[in-house]
Amino acid sequence: MNADVIVLGAGIAGLAAAHRLARRGRKVLVLEARGRVGGRILTQAAPGLVAPIELGPEFVHGGDAFLRAALRRAKLRLKPARHDMWRRGPDGLQRQAAYWQDITRMAQAISAGTAMTFAACLRRQKHWTPEERSGLIEFVESFNAAEADRISARSVRESHGGLEGTQSRTIKGYQVLADSFAHELAKLGGVIQLRTVVTQVKWRRGQVEVMAGGRRYRGAQLVSTLPLGVWRSGSVKFAPRLKPKEKLMRQVGWGQVARVTFRFADDFWRSGLVPAALLKAGRPAFGFFIGIGEDFETWWAPSPTEPLLVGWTGRPRVKALLKLSDAQIKARALRSLARLWRVPLAELRGRLRGAWTHNWLQDPFTRGAYSYPLAGREEAGRRLGEPVAHTLFFAGEATADEAATVHGALSSGIRAADEILALK
Repeated sequence: MNADVIVLGAGIAGLAAAHRLARRGRKVLVLEARGRVGGRILTQAAPGLVAPIELGPEFVHGGDAFLRAALRRAKLRLKPARHDMWRRGPDGLQRQAAYWQDITRMAQAISAGTAMTFAACLRRQKHWTPEERSGLIEFVESFNAAEADRISARSVRESHGGLEGTQSRTIKGYQVLADSFAHELAKLGGVIQLRTVVTQVKWRRGQVEVMAGGRRYRGAQLVSTLPLGVWRSGSVKFAPRLKPKEKLMRQVGWGQVARVTFRFADDFWRSGLVPAALLKAGRPAFGFFIGIGEDFETWWAPSPTEPLLVGWTGRPRVKALLKLSDAQIKARALRSLARLWRVPLAELRGRLRGAWTHNWLQDPFTRGAYSYPLAGREEAGRRLGEPVAHTLFFAGEATADEAATVHGALSSGIRAADEILALK
């Protein structure tokens, strides 16, 4: 099958690129290894629940114009996410009134031009207590799925220098956005071919040939949106090799996360298991609660009306956790919750009605969660996204100015499409 442009991957970056190209009259073919669109967007529905179960991204960060426009086209409404932060202390769960202000103050104290790691910069901020310092490291590592002694301090400044009040959620789930792009693309004449595992890209200036399952696909240009973990693995081979890109991809951090969503019995919020402080704070819209040192150190309730809790960790130790089975990961998460709330594990288990997780590290079409900038290599992601010979173009969150976000991935797809459209 021939096309003007072949797009590798039907995640949000690939869909955005294909949609923009098709709107301008290009014949576009999207090759997707999975049996669905969305990539790292993965929303599931559960009988009896209104709220979506997000196994990938959940939050809408900031006010990116491209993402907001796409959400409007998809008729996907947003709801604000509460930002109160709670922490387990000697006297129970306590609200951290200055938590987000401390994050902002820490980030703004980082020099704009530094090439240091976050850990090194934090050591220079002498006014934090050991407990506060530990909490800041925990936040940055978990939020960014990064190692404090590797992540760029400058990127922390840029990402968290004014974080409070910037997050919301989609009411129906991010999958609606991906499906909307796919539907619009089909109406424009674009083709998405699912269950097509690409193994090789042969190219020369103005011509590409893609091999997948014994079939050949030809085009004039190619947009690769391969996740960084897949690209690094070498499962898709470029001929000739892209040696400068191979070097750059090692200069971008690649993070891992574990996320579990629990559904409890309908009477959960009245069961006596939930700490009274959280109930007084506005059950269950209490924001986030954390427990440093737990397997799953961050928790929140994604719905204001339903008995759902999400457990999250993105710290370096998550790599060991992700070697376990899904059942073992869920069990570890439930034990973390029981310890945090200081309630009997058996009682929590008795009210459990469902549990969901997805191991992105073990997923062969992702091999990880999302990227982060390494200290001294802040430009590597941008350079990874630069075109090659007016023929190969690159998108995906790892190439975006705002990596590790849906809006970053979407914007990168639009950028790659515009680079093709600008060719003479």
